Amino acid sequence: MTFFNNSALQHILDDLDLDDDFAPSPTPESASAAAAKAKRDEAERKRIERAERKAEGRPDPRLVDTIIVRALADALKAAGARAHIVRHRKLDGLALSAKEILALAMKGLQDRGFAKDVAKVALQGRLLPCEHD
Repeated sequence: MTFFNNSALQHILDDLDLDDDFAPSPTPESASAAAAKAKRDEAERKRIERAERKAEGRPDPRLVDTIIVRALADALKAAGARAHIVRHRKLDGLALSAKEILALAMKGLQDRGFAKDVAKVALQGRLLPCEHD
């Protein structure tokens, strides 16, 4: 049994007359590598979207959601929801004002530096989305 040494292997490769640009064929991308690439691509798309939103002075939807939840919590507290639930063992009969909740959310966005018209559009987009959205 004979083994090729490096010079013998080099001689065989030289005889093959391979192009200098020779490169092995690409290996198929694994499922995990494809998923990681898709995740990176999505993260980059979101970074660009957030930068554009910030440049236009529009709030992040997560911030809008947080402010809406805070406004709802404040409205529940103001309406005495805890005492109502303790007394009646249910929320039925507790009235909240949608106008008050929206006003609190508007104030929350404006307190964070967003113009009234921008805050209004952001709240409408989150609470009253178009049917095709």
